[in-house]
Amino acid sequence: MFGVMNTAATLAIVFMLWLGTLLWLVAESSNNRKMRQQIERLRRQNQRIADELGIKETLPSDVIALLEQGKKISAIKAYREATGATLKQAKDVIDAY
Repeated sequence: MFGVMNTAATLAIVFMLWLGTLLWLVAESSNNRKMRQQIERLRRQNQRIADELGIKETLPSDVIALLEQGKKISAIKAYREATGATLKQAKDVIDAY
């Protein structure tokens, strides 16, 4: 009987640890989403200011090199990795270059 209680207690502890981990992952996901939204708002604000001042966005040198080689898709990917832009944002920037 002691072994059965021990097993039940062990399962309860494992379940509690699993549940705690799940709750932590949900909280982190929410924080990451909020952070990405805030970064996107700041990026749009910076772009509006740059547009008003007539400042054209400069591309990283590796992205320019890829464009000069005719590798548009690779340039979009490199731009996304360098800036954290969405696929649409990166495509729009590359298309405008």
